[in-house]
Amino acid sequence: MEGQREEDDGEGVKVRRMRWLSQVCEYWPLKKLAALTDQDVEEVLKSYSSVAQRSRRAGSGDESGDTAARKGRVILAGSGPGHPDLLTRATYKAIQTADLILADKLVPSGVLDLIPRRTPVSIARKFPGNADRAQEELLEQALEGVCAGKTVLRLKQGDPFIYGRGGEEVAFFRQHGMGDRVVVLPGITSSLSAPLFAGIPPTQRDVSDQVLVCTGTGKKGKPPVPPEYVDTRTVVFLMALHRINGLVAELTDYTEEEKAQPEDGAKTRRKLWPLDTPCAVIERASCPDQRVIRTTLKQVAEAIEQEGSRPPGLLVAGRACEALYTPEKGRSWLVEDGFKGLDFESDFAADALGIAAMA
Repeated sequence: MEGQREEDDGEGVKVRRMRWLSQVCEYWPLKKLAALTDQDVEEVLKSYSSVAQRSRRAGSGDESGDTAARKGRVILAGSGPGHPDLLTRATYKAIQTADLILADKLVPSGVLDLIPRRTPVSIARKFPGNADRAQEELLEQALEGVCAGKTVLRLKQGDPFIYGRGGEEVAFFRQHGMGDRVVVLPGITSSLSAPLFAGIPPTQRDVSDQVLVCTGTGKKGKPPVPPEYVDTRTVVFLMALHRINGLVAELTDYTEEEKAQPEDGAKTRRKLWPLDTPCAVIERASCPDQRVIRTTLKQVAEAIEQEGSRPPGLLVAGRACEALYTPEKGRSWLVEDGFKGLDFESDFAADALGIAAMA
């Protein structure tokens, strides 16, 4: 029986190892894969074997060896809105020193390119209908890595605590008695930086004195309660563009549930959004292929349908969208394509060439 069990364990290890290698090939950036050498592959396989071996010792209650000598930890870090220059120094250091990196699907390639070739990477297979299971798989991998004495980096887009499920992950590790092994690093959230890169000040005197950040999609895809209209408020909707028609309908009209409720003097209905409210769709903020569509709530769904989508993106609505921008009369929407605001080296080179030409 014992010999049979060892044989089964051996087959299980082979299967898990092949799955792991398959995931490496599928999700590592192409530049990273193209640069792999035979020595790199050997080191990666040794790394996997080491993790698996320590994990088995931890699961069997053996606290000796590497696990006892090195206490694992998990770092939840935000990678910012997209451009790698917007990483914090702390997150960059975490990327360079982590033993295992578990990244969300939307972390851009420019950030993933910073990961050392020696570091194993796993990217969440999150897609509609599979998000919860993909999240569970990442947490299981992170838990296994921490138990094996690894420093595990959970790399997220934006900020981990702004619709990044960071709080859920902290709670998960606390439930497993590892609350003291969790470090959370902030990231620049797209909810505030994307409007900035689009030239939209979320707050401006005499225009907007408050900002609301909300999601356009609730748990299990259920629409959240729509915010009422406040003419001095800027509202940023995350995870909303895929259901823009429904969102606009909810903002500009009462839901069926609201219509069914009798009006009374104690509770008034929410104030609806005017169809001519200025808004902007901002996609891939801070990246060279950033795109901004400036329009109104009345036209935004049609604009997205005709122009197509370039995820990830968000919607900004409110008078602040026209604080620094004057729309052209008779034009339903304006598309602004491309962003070079962070291309400092090119600007320096161009200036240097200009000076040389003048000399």
